[in-house]
Amino acid sequence: MKKLFLLFSLFVAFESTHAQSLAGTEWLGTNPPSPNIWFQFGTDTVYYTFTGSGFTPLSLYTSSGGIFTIADLTGTAACTSTGTYNYSYVGNSLTFTLISDNCVNRRNTLLNYTWTLIGTTGMDDQKQNSRLVVYPNPCVDGLLTVSVPGNDFTKREIILCDISGRVVYNENMEAAETRIDIGFLQHGIYTGYCLFGSEKIPFIVIR
Repeated sequence: MKKLFLLFSLFVAFESTHAQSLAGTEWLGTNPPSPNIWFQFGTDTVYYTFTGSGFTPLSLYTSSGGIFTIADLTGTAACTSTGTYNYSYVGNSLTFTLISDNCVNRRNTLLNYTWTLIGTTGMDDQKQNSRLVVYPNPCVDGLLTVSVPGNDFTKREIILCDISGRVVYNENMEAAETRIDIGFLQHGIYTGYCLFGSEKIPFIVIR
């Protein structure tokens, strides 16, 4: 019985470490004497502030199976490369372990700061959720579906870029749901944009 309880406890600990979602959470990062930084995780976007309010979009991210990938948005004071980390979310603590990241500033921030959960924001990147859905992601077989929920579909353009910012795929969306074949792309992480009018909705695709 004790062995069964121990196995169950280990399973629960493993699940709490690897299965929790970062979406909708807010974290305080501390690393004295450096200034504090706050992160909010939307569905696929990391927002930040140095004051605790007035959050600004910083990076696109995915988190699955204990693997965290992050790609900074164009126009932010950040890197063009993509970083990959193991992450552990236990109780009120979040820790990152480096897999690979050429961005020194981002690497130092994620690894050297102490991350403490300060609340669940309820935010889930409403614009992304209501205007664009991209699946399956990771896209293992190369067939990716881009969907616009609701009845307000307007002709859009889908653009995918590699980590250097080079456009590797673009296609016009003629319907509210479009299936595209990206099987010719090498396996890796791509940043994408859905353009319509003056609006640009970013997303990440893992191939």
